[in-house]
Amino acid sequence: MITYGTNPGMVIPIGGTIPQRSGDAAFSQALTYMGLAPGQPIRDQPVNVVFLGSCTNARLSDLRSAAGLLRGRRIAPGLRMLVVPAHSRSSERRKRKGSTACFSRPAPSGANRAAPCVSA
Repeated sequence: MITYGTNPGMVIPIGGTIPQRSGDAAFSQALTYMGLAPGQPIRDQPVNVVFLGSCTNARLSDLRSAAGLLRGRRIAPGLRMLVVPAHSRSSERRKRKGSTACFSRPAPSGANRAAPCVSA
């Protein structure tokens, strides 16, 4: 899933297109702000921030899965990655076990601390 707007509720599958919501001024304003238009495919849009977590934040198992995908790779120049563990205990266990050390090379923002829900 990928967000296309100004809040986490504006989300579609990576192969989706920007929906249309006639008469919704806030929706139209968000699309204008993002430089998008209804019907536009999201797949070809540049990605500038990757967020690993959710309103309940990322569990240690989520971090391990992402670490498996990132191991041996680097975050692309110009791309920002936010990693939000569920709580500080997950972050501490992650560091102790070393299973997600790739998050510190280069260091994604928030990799070593828990954070509140981003939609709050």
